[in-house]
Amino acid sequence: MAQSKKLDLSKYERLSLGIDIGTSHCEAVVYGKSADKKDEQLFHYTDEPLLIKCMSSLIYFAKDNDTSINYLRKFQESHKLPLQVEVIDGMQMPYVFFDQVEELLSGNKIDDDAHEILVRSTRCLYPIKTLSKDEEYDELESAVIRLNIQRTLSPYILDGIPLDIAFAKPCETGANYNSILTDVSEKIVAGNETFDNRFIIRSEAVFTGHYLANVLNAEQGSVVVCDIGAGTGDVYIFDQDDSRTKAMRTFLNAGNFCSEKLVETLKEYCDVDISYRDANSLKEEHGFITGYSSPKVLKPILADLYINGKPRKVRAGKAIDAAVRPVCQDAVRTVSEIFAEYGGHHPKIVAVTGFMGQVDGLDDSIQEGLGINGYNVTVKNLLKFNESDPRSIVAKGAEHYSRGTANEHWTSL
Repeated sequence: MAQSKKLDLSKYERLSLGIDIGTSHCEAVVYGKSADKKDEQLFHYTDEPLLIKCMSSLIYFAKDNDTSINYLRKFQESHKLPLQVEVIDGMQMPYVFFDQVEELLSGNKIDDDAHEILVRSTRCLYPIKTLSKDEEYDELESAVIRLNIQRTLSPYILDGIPLDIAFAKPCETGANYNSILTDVSEKIVAGNETFDNRFIIRSEAVFTGHYLANVLNAEQGSVVVCDIGAGTGDVYIFDQDDSRTKAMRTFLNAGNFCSEKLVETLKEYCDVDISYRDANSLKEEHGFITGYSSPKVLKPILADLYINGKPRKVRAGKAIDAAVRPVCQDAVRTVSEIFAEYGGHHPKIVAVTGFMGQVDGLDDSIQEGLGINGYNVTVKNLLKFNESDPRSIVAKGAEHYSRGTANEHWTSL
């Protein structure tokens, strides 16, 4: 989660930001940056980030009807939330951020029943990643992207402190993604009144590969990245020599699918009905898998679940293991498809990134499956590369990559 320090900006000429607008979370990594006194192309950075901040990118928007709109307006007023509204197709659409709702839940300001009513009465939206290059985002999709950029970037708009921003762009985006990002960023950064803000945009795949190769020292030459997030898994080969990605493939059995599957397997194996939210929490806290094709020795997970409002202890190990397996098998299938194109000359290291990719045992099970398919490779999760914060590596990679970007390759905002 967020790592927070009070920013002391008095001795820094600029701020260097890496920003990742992801499907489930938005991440910002912030360093102080000062120009060298003798060489204008040389900058000095703080040894450690001034801030690493993570926020959910999910937003509850009212549905396109008066009942939902009136309900969400009343919800905002009742819980003293800001009256947040976007104009979508000529209609005033209220919305609340997922983090605002989670804060109400954790503070016991709303209970599970009230939360379920909110979920049923609204639509939970996130920044869509997988439009084709010829498609454009509609007004609502654009608003979700814009609001997340605005919320992520706004805390660093301070008088007289210019920004160098490296934006991580999803691997697959619609035709107008860059213009949405640029337009909203220009409006926000104008607030520091420096007229010296700059940005670069690159694929999240490039930034992840750069971080693995140049910071975590994953492998010399090239490495396969299997990035398993909430909405999708993206598999590609990152070539360190020219900082390029190759042979991109996407699969859909990722974190959200696993949570949905866990609801099913808990019903099948444990005869319990739980919400998607509770299943997601259980997956994040206790997720594991013990084998590619079938379970081996199952972990004895005794979960405290609330069933019909009453606490109940449930042996959930078998259900959790079974819910993760489709993710593992889809990852193996996708990596194998890429390897088949290389005729035995594929990289020998597979790095499993993304928050879902860090589920205990998933890297070993993927390696087992690839071995069954005839590919003798080493598969490692981020912990085996000595990285303990899977959600921040795209933003970290973006900021680190930007340090090697010459002045003429930045775009002014």
